[in-house]
Amino acid sequence: MLVRGGKMFRTVLVTVVCLSAAAIAGCRAGAEASRDAGLADSALDAADSDGGQGDADADGDGDADSDGDADADADADSGFDSGPDPCQDASPPDCVRYVNLNVPDEGDGLSWSSAFRTVQPGIDSAYNATKVDGGPEECEVWVARGIYQIFKNGRDDTIILQPGVLLLGGFAGNEPLRCKRNWRDNLTILDGHQEGVELDASLDYYRQVDHVITANDDSTIDGFEISGGFATDSGGGIIIHDANLLIRNTVFYYNYSYAIANKSGDVSIDSCDFVNNCGGILNTADAGMIIRNSNFEGNICCQYGTTPVTGSAGIQNEGLFDIENSIFQSNMGGAIGGYGNNQKISNCIFLYNWTEGGGAGAIYTTGGMEIVNATFYRNDMVATGPTPEYGAGAIAGGEAVIYNSIFWRNSPVDLWVDQGEEKFQTMNCLIENGVTSNGDFYEDPLFVDAPPISWPYKDAGMPDLHLQSGSPCIDRADDSKAPATDIEGHGRVDIPGVGTPGTKADVGAYEYRPKK
Repeated sequence: MLVRGGKMFRTVLVTVVCLSAAAIAGCRAGAEASRDAGLADSALDAADSDGGQGDADADGDGDADSDGDADADADADSGFDSGPDPCQDASPPDCVRYVNLNVPDEGDGLSWSSAFRTVQPGIDSAYNATKVDGGPEECEVWVARGIYQIFKNGRDDTIILQPGVLLLGGFAGNEPLRCKRNWRDNLTILDGHQEGVELDASLDYYRQVDHVITANDDSTIDGFEISGGFATDSGGGIIIHDANLLIRNTVFYYNYSYAIANKSGDVSIDSCDFVNNCGGILNTADAGMIIRNSNFEGNICCQYGTTPVTGSAGIQNEGLFDIENSIFQSNMGGAIGGYGNNQKISNCIFLYNWTEGGGAGAIYTTGGMEIVNATFYRNDMVATGPTPEYGAGAIAGGEAVIYNSIFWRNSPVDLWVDQGEEKFQTMNCLIENGVTSNGDFYEDPLFVDAPPISWPYKDAGMPDLHLQSGSPCIDRADDSKAPATDIEGHGRVDIPGVGTPGTKADVGAYEYRPKK
């Protein structure tokens, strides 16, 4: 697990790369067992009638928080400011529908005791409430913990979101206020597998839905795990056409052919984890996406039969995207493939990502990309034959401008340009091999803990990529390009007598913080 700002990601990273159908099924079976164990643990906590109030970091935002509901934080966009007590002066929303698969009889959804037992009736009832003359502009659907099987009649089964409906998971099933929920502990799983079907040695796509969720305009999904979708095209977890969608506090887990496919929408993703999917996100040429405070771990490029998932394991982008404060680790097939013309990455960490036969372990780009204050550590392009193959561990391609970033222990090289050096620029970067000019330098970055290890990295522990006192990266960045805060939300600190005079920002994703 990787700890960031006190947050320990709730992920299960398989230590072998799953490429064949049989291997993927075996990995999935083990991970599902771990997930079910976690669900059982959350059930034991149900006796806590406040729904999880008092967890030290229930919302996973890096700061202590009393409710596990990040949307009540004082600074919900950054996810780092715990703010005042979110339940202080709180009141129930004007419109709520309730879903709980554990109620004995399905009701009208107007209370926990009369909840719907499945998700879609709750969404439809909430949407209908907004259509009544004088009704609310939006309505919330509160979903209690449990595994909700979406596959009922066939692969076309899907949850259809509706405009003005906020779909919220993470409830114990007795909360009077939204701020009482704890989505980390009360696992609320939307599962695309056919109910009662055990996993076997093949990917039986005909027993999994094509899309777990089908998006609609002006809708929100928050506080779920979405798993088991198997798209024949793309979007096993969520498919998006012509929709503005907000996705928060959600784990995408073992979905095939991209967990999210954004075909023509404007999507905002905040505080989400993408774990062990066959492709994390596809963002097409007609789409735009903002990603913040998220984690991409153990995703792969794989194939079922003769149909490959092409592109990159983490994100395949052909449109516009802006990625902030996110971590990409142990993705096989490249973390990001960037082919759009307006792409920005800031305050991000890339480690242990790899690909083979060319390209880049972390980022391959042919479109316009700006990278600011990133850290690239031990990313690899692995050769597969005797003929030299062109690529890099960290970044390959062209049309990239990189500021204030660290490149360390990437293989075979940090950077590889295939479109002319004039289209590939680095400034104020620590580069282990290939230093050019523009303030670039080569010295040991002095990470807190980056032990020497060798390929493959499957048994490697997680390093601590914070900077030690005396690091050459301290106060050496271009302040005009650096974000105001680092990946953990800490402001810039000027260390007197260190680095470039008058400079506050450090090189890399972490700002050095002197011990008090």
